[in-house]
Amino acid sequence: MSDPRDIVDARRILGRRLASCRQAAGLNQTRMAELVRYSRSTVANVETGRQAAPRDFWSRCDAVLSAVHTFVAEYERIEHRRWHHDSRPVAVPGDPGAEVVLVPEARGPALMAGTDECTAGIAGMRHFLLELSPHWLEALPLPADTVIATGAAALRWLVAPPEPAKRLPGHGCLRVGQTDVDRIRDVRRHLKTLDNAYGGGSCLSMATAFLRYDVAPMLEGCCSETIGQQLLAAVAECCLDVGWMVYDSGAHQAARTCLLQSLRLSHAAAERLLGGRVLTALSHQALHLGHHRTAVDLARAARSGTDRIAPATAVAMMAAMEAMSHAAVGDRRSCCQALFDAENALARVPAGEERPDWLEFDAGGLSGHAARAYRYLHDGAAAMRHAQDAIAGCHSDHGRTLVQRTAILAAAHVEQGNLDEAAHLGSTMVDAARHLRSRHVYEEVSGLAQAVRGRPTPVTQDFLDQADEYLLDPPIHGHDHRLDTT
Repeated sequence: MSDPRDIVDARRILGRRLASCRQAAGLNQTRMAELVRYSRSTVANVETGRQAAPRDFWSRCDAVLSAVHTFVAEYERIEHRRWHHDSRPVAVPGDPGAEVVLVPEARGPALMAGTDECTAGIAGMRHFLLELSPHWLEALPLPADTVIATGAAALRWLVAPPEPAKRLPGHGCLRVGQTDVDRIRDVRRHLKTLDNAYGGGSCLSMATAFLRYDVAPMLEGCCSETIGQQLLAAVAECCLDVGWMVYDSGAHQAARTCLLQSLRLSHAAAERLLGGRVLTALSHQALHLGHHRTAVDLARAARSGTDRIAPATAVAMMAAMEAMSHAAVGDRRSCCQALFDAENALARVPAGEERPDWLEFDAGGLSGHAARAYRYLHDGAAAMRHAQDAIAGCHSDHGRTLVQRTAILAAAHVEQGNLDEAAHLGSTMVDAARHLRSRHVYEEVSGLAQAVRGRPTPVTQDFLDQADEYLLDPPIHGHDHRLDTT
């Protein structure tokens, strides 16, 4: 079904305004096309209302015409109205070797309503990216049906065959090529480095702006089938990372939405291993929120859904995640078996193993997961031993991870009655936390302070003084640290 008449009329009016402003600036259509880097036919068709242009086109028109006419703002108002129309999918078969453009499978702000994210199409994904902002991420509450919705999404990923996005031959749209996909992945790597070093709040605004202004327009672009699949996979990787950043900032419904978007896109791109990685992230969040049985189910689904394709590093990572979830429900036997599986998998990692750059897991990571598992099992001695190994194996530029592993060691010392040693470690955590923007780090400092409070010694009091100062005004960005994350 085509767009409703009022949307078509609004686009035609916007096109006439563009023509008027272009003429007032003394530009013909050919020169305008050169300046905005689109074809002359695109400019002509947009001005007459025969073609709908992407956001990127209007952004460039704003730049060429000195941003006085705010075409982007009007474009977004039209798109907002468009999403609220219940339209059916458009699907026109084309030559597989020809250029294609990604088009809607479904319309409507399903993602914003917290409904079935994994049924949303490419247009829904694009709308989701356009809506991304730190303000939006703070605004979403965690609905009561989180466990059910997440489980349904995981089940669909596990049993349903991939459903690639429907495609339509492109006509004069933004061209997307290999260099664009490579740029998305390169930016993702740089942002992930900042996230690891300084916490999710340090780079969340940059990541959401990149997705909103650079990546979203590409989802309307012309590309080959191969590039289209790579584009979906690259966007899925970005959404996974943003999900981690938002989760680290404490906005759990927004984090879940980002992660489920990543799951849906990885499925559409036939990136099975990436989907498994997303499920482990959802399992991690479920653990944090106290949904321990769900965490077990998600971790098991990740392993069973990738058992024939996962490289040894991925097998180890997923088994270690499952071990933590088993520990959280008190199943020590299953926990130890999963840790054994993870250790064996790491021992089988061949030199030069081919794996995606988003898959990071090593002996230090296994020790960290084991330490957290034994912390759930209240085995202080084992948690202490593994936490020490995890700290020793921590990458120097992973500041948040170092604090989290130190917190496990400090908690183990509290359980063993070594309060001064725990407080000493706590002081190092506070020093590092001042350079991080992480809700999780804040919670670790707060938890340790509560554990030693009321048992004063000179060392514990010094730590409590530092902790109280930090907890009063931590450098957390993107989420109010006073809010309850559960």
